[in-house]
Amino acid sequence: SGETIVRALIEALLRRKLPDDAPSHVLAVLREDLFDQLTALDKNDVWRLLQSQSPHAQELGGLLLQRMDANALALDQIVKLASHDILSVRQAAWSSFERGIDRVKGSMAEAARILDAKWADSRTWAFDFFRTKLGADAFSADVLVTILDSVREDVQAFGRELTTKYFRDEDGPALMAKLAEHPSTAV
Repeated sequence: SGETIVRALIEALLRRKLPDDAPSHVLAVLREDLFDQLTALDKNDVWRLLQSQSPHAQELGGLLLQRMDANALALDQIVKLASHDILSVRQAAWSSFERGIDRVKGSMAEAARILDAKWADSRTWAFDFFRTKLGADAFSADVLVTILDSVREDVQAFGRELTTKYFRDEDGPALMAKLAEHPSTAV
């Protein structure tokens, strides 16, 4: 069956036992000819692809993740994928955030960790997402401090921008207490 063929090709990608030029060909066949058969794969299969040592398997995982339910992976997994070396995987992480805004708003302290992604394109995307898709109610004192606590200067600057924009008087004491503990004078 088609699913048997798909599983065999995926296992071949994952095991990295293919001749040098074969993985890109296998990826092309899966992407162009058998993509509809890949819908049978569950989130564990996709996660295995994403965590694989094979860049071809990782790329396939990123393409599949973009088509999966936004809530299929845990938020911390998606945050981790925003730092992935393969662009299609990072883009899938961004897409999961965009398709799961309510979940992001419900776990803002955890979601804000995406701002610390190792790739500048993920951070730039995240800055835009947080600016345009989330309202003032998403940025409590705890969330603002989480962002300001970043070791990255661009993220700290973004935290200062958000604090200026969304600061609420009732958050003042909590925010001041947390910032007083902060090691950086820039904050």
